[in-house]
Amino acid sequence: MLRRQLGLFRAAEVAFDASFAGLRRVDLAHGAWVEHVPGWVRGEGQLFDSLEASTRWRKERMHMYEREVDVPRLIALLPDDGPGHPLLEDMRAALSARYREGFVRTSMALYRDGRDSVAFHGDTTARDLLEACVATVSLGAPRRLLLRPTEGGGRSLAFARHSQGRRGGSTHGGDVSSRMGQRLGPTRRASAAAQ
Repeated sequence: MLRRQLGLFRAAEVAFDASFAGLRRVDLAHGAWVEHVPGWVRGEGQLFDSLEASTRWRKERMHMYEREVDVPRLIALLPDDGPGHPLLEDMRAALSARYREGFVRTSMALYRDGRDSVAFHGDTTARDLLEACVATVSLGAPRRLLLRPTEGGGRSLAFARHSQGRRGGSTHGGDVSSRMGQRLGPTRRASAAAQ
């Protein structure tokens, strides 16, 4: 179990905004897009604690730089590695309805501290598809979702993953996975991302 600083006030009830009221859409080149909802999850600390404690987190190794290395984060797949939380199914159903896309898999990454971070990358499953819709929800320490073009350079786009004590979510679609690299910015405290 990771150590982290607790808030001064009573934790909010664990919930999310099924109306997507704070949604902000950014259209990118070639039909790609990002929809970002700061503050989408309330009571995220309780949700984070529940998922951290009830999940069998696994280390992975990956072939990089002509050798096999440890992936600098822990991963899990639900329900294989734990029961999850009842709210995750409600979130999945709301996302599936909004995007008319069956989100059938929930994978999670646990970033334990500032040393746990990955370089810009594309989603493994989605990068081979012409179009894909990927939803990400960030819990724990505030992090930024960073996107940048994979070809031809260009500046990164940053999306804050928090708002007034609540954590946010982002969904990207079109061909973002093949045209944009993504990463969660580093933090010194524990955080998790679910897709």
